[in-house]
Amino acid sequence: MYLPDFGDPIDYENMIVSLRPGQNKSRNEVMKKLVNMQYSRNEMDFKRGTFRAKGDTLEIYPSNEEEKAIRVEFWGDEVESINEINPLTRKNNWS
Repeated sequence: MYLPDFGDPIDYENMIVSLRPGQNKSRNEVMKKLVNMQYSRNEMDFKRGTFRAKGDTLEIYPSNEEEKAIRVEFWGDEVESINEINPLTRKNNWS
């Protein structure tokens, strides 16, 4: 059996942003992590591999998704909520 070498697991760990409601993590920490993962901040052209920030809200368009993005809302330095949104309409996919 052939098992390909996928590289160092630590490299993969550094390419993941793990968030959950109630978690103590600031919006700026998350944005810095996204930039380190090669995401770019873009308020106008929201496309795969970008994020945008407004107030206490961060919207992330994952590079591996085509039809959904993630909205993370913060209350101070705490993750208040995480929702899947439509990247074109910015509406919650669960509404």
